[in-house]
Amino acid sequence: MTQKFTLYVKGMHCRACILLTESEAHELAYITRAKSNLKHHTIEVFGDFADKTPDAVATDLTALLHPHGYPTS
Repeated sequence: MTQKFTLYVKGMHCRACILLTESEAHELAYITRAKSNLKHHTIEVFGDFADKTPDAVATDLTALLHPHGYPTS
């Protein structure tokens, strides 16, 4: 079952940030689509999250994005 979570991404400021955050989100096997929003500093992620909570997804994304300067919550 496809679900959607919207997470805040700190530090996004340009179109390159959008491309990077979306690209990195796709590294997580359970994410099938990602859409970043520069105006609201968010990323919408879609996929089959099974029993993962939004906090667990944020933790997984932060592990990928934090080295680039983008923590999520």
